[in-house]
Amino acid sequence: MKQVMHAEAIVSLLNNDIHNVELPQLLDAQLSHADGIRGFMVTYLTIAGESVADNGEIPPPLSDILLETVERNPDLVSLACMNVIMPTAMMTMHSEKELQEQSKLTAERGAKILKLLLEFGDTQAQCEAILSVAKGDARDTNIREIYWKDFFEKWNYGDEQRSDICNAMESLLK
Repeated sequence: MKQVMHAEAIVSLLNNDIHNVELPQLLDAQLSHADGIRGFMVTYLTIAGESVADNGEIPPPLSDILLETVERNPDLVSLACMNVIMPTAMMTMHSEKELQEQSKLTAERGAKILKLLLEFGDTQAQCEAILSVAKGDARDTNIREIYWKDFFEKWNYGDEQRSDICNAMESLLK
């Protein structure tokens, strides 16, 4: 919760004062560990109303720090993948239209971040493994595919969710 509170202040700066000289240092500190990444992403991806997260591009201070972080912190890649997979699956798991729309928006915002990271670190390989699992083509010898297969099973993703995740990954990997 503490990390979410820190993230709220940082996201507010991204929305209102993108040229704040402290912003890169704040982002770097927040994204330097798994709890900070989780706290930031939950805030950035789910913020209600008008948000910089809905712009065509990720704000430069954030994109710069994300690209620096992906090389030194492997947690960022798996969390960025989850930030696309989970809300994509929830779009069909929710029965209420409002919750479906919120999940869709979160998935779209998460996809922007994942797309930015695609050329770096382990991101491409992770997305390909997710696609294999979603298609039902996972091999028991590929450690990434085993990880994501277990993840899908843990969250009880059925055929409809797997199909949606497959579409999301194919769209990203184009």
